[in-house]
This record gives sequence, structure tokens and C-alpha cells, in this order.
Amino acid sequence: MSLQNKSVEVHRKESMLRNMRFNRYLLLRYSLALFFFANMYWLMISFIKLSLFACLPVAVIALTSLASAEQFRLYSSEKVVLRWTQVAFQVQLVVQILLLVLVAFGQMTRLFPVFANNTNALAFVFILVSLGTLLCVLDLRRIELILRNEDRAYQRYQQLVKTI
Repeated sequence: MSLQNKSVEVHRKESMLRNMRFNRYLLLRYSLALFFFANMYWLMISFIKLSLFACLPVAVIALTSLASAEQFRLYSSEKVVLRWTQVAFQVQLVVQILLLVLVAFGQMTRLFPVFANNTNALAFVFILVSLGTLLCVLDLRRIELILRNEDRAYQRYQQLVKTI
């Protein structure tokens, strides 16, 4: 095998390992994107009827942006640093729970002025916020597994490292 072919093979293996490592964070990246756009939508509809509740999506969007930047840095790093990602999901979880409580106490039209104050809209918002809460819990669980190197993606990564 020529020197150039060896170099290409080494680069291919390094790239494969880097991508495999980065795939550990796939659920987190998709969740961050989902929450970023959901909060952006919430912020835009908050302009219909301004209230102090508009501060909530602004804060979460800022944290989600920091977490997304952290995710991009993970591609070139072997060190697992999920500080901003974990904080973003913790704050998002608190906001989700707060939304559930506020919607349950009749504040839905102040939070989401585009929805009518009826049973169907209440059920729709309650289900969406509940699903968001569940996703936050799953993401925080995933972060804990990643930090302890107990996630399945890390186990597959270790198997690949052994075979290469």
C-alpha cells in the first residue's frame, strides 16, 4: 500500500471515529433545534399581545443558542462538555412545567394569544407542552448517560475503536 493510500485510510478512520463520537449527541441536537424554533414561534406570537411572559422564550432561545454552539464545538473535541446543553434543557424543563401550571390555571390566552380559550385549544396546548416536558426529561437522562459514558452510542464507539 502506498504512502498516499495509507494517509487516506488513516483520515477515513479518524473521520469515521469523529462522526461516531458526534452521533452520541444526535437526539440533543434535534431537541435543541425543535425547542429553538418552538420558542421562536412562541416569541413571535407573543408580539400580538405583549406581556411579561415574552421574556420566557427570549431567555430559553438565548440558552438554546449557547447550547447549539457547544454542540458544534463537540465535533472537533474528544472531551465531553455538555454544560450549556444541560442548563438549556433544565431551564426548558422548568419553563415547560411552568407553562403546564399556568395553562391549568387559565392563563393560556395570555401565554398564547393566538389560541381561543376553549376546551380543544386547551387540550392541544396541554398535550404539546406535556410532550415538550417529556422530551426535556429524556434529553436530561441522555445527558447523564453520556456524561457517565453509559450510552449505547458510546459502547458502539468503543467497539469500533477496538476493531480499528
